[in-house]
Amino acid sequence: MIAVGEPAGREKLGERLRLAGARLGRLIDRSSLVVESADIGEGVVIKPLCSVSSDARLGRHACVNTMSIVGHDVQVGDHTVVSSMVNIGCACTIGAGSYLGMGALIKEGVHIGSNSIIGMGSVVYGDIPDNVIALGNPARVARPNNDRKVFK
Repeated sequence: MIAVGEPAGREKLGERLRLAGARLGRLIDRSSLVVESADIGEGVVIKPLCSVSSDARLGRHACVNTMSIVGHDVQVGDHTVVSSMVNIGCACTIGAGSYLGMGALIKEGVHIGSNSIIGMGSVVYGDIPDNVIALGNPARVARPNNDRKVFK
């Protein structure tokens, strides 16, 4: 398992492991509810008390933290980190290498681009492009995500 909260770090370590020929399992806390039709990628970590609904897809090395909800038909990209108590509405797409901050709420059908950061407590009503930092209620783009670092 990759135990790094920074999406860029998860990507870097995942690539090293892939090149070394490592095969990673999946770690799903037994208190979480993951529907059989969900597609859970290699190296995914699902922490306690989460819900992953029907036909959701979690990409390689994604992490879903405590008490988060992934709605039906949601696509979460490789290396993406979903913080604690995030609620992702049905049919959303979250790009690779993104980070959803604690308590963020993502409205149904929203697309969040790759390598983007959603600030904690943000409410996302509309699409968010690649490579940006967005926050607030409603969430708005604050600046580019040039360095791809969440924790500075």
